[in-house]
Amino acid sequence: MACEHCTGLDGDVLCPYYGHAPHVHTQPVGGTVFIGEPPANFIPDPDAPGLGTWYCPSCKEGMPVDGMERGES
Repeated sequence: MACEHCTGLDGDVLCPYYGHAPHVHTQPVGGTVFIGEPPANFIPDPDAPGLGTWYCPSCKEGMPVDGMERGES
């Protein structure tokens, strides 16, 4: 069950979702640089560098157990 942190104002579940890894833009075009280690609620996609699945930072609902073990400190 989704927690209050991973649902929108209308009750729709917002997490997990697929998207870009943490990054910064160094140029207007072609300047994407991925930064640091991924946060505990992000699992990189091994088949698509720079992309992955974001899970709720509070409850991590739906996150695979091995992903939680990797990401928790």
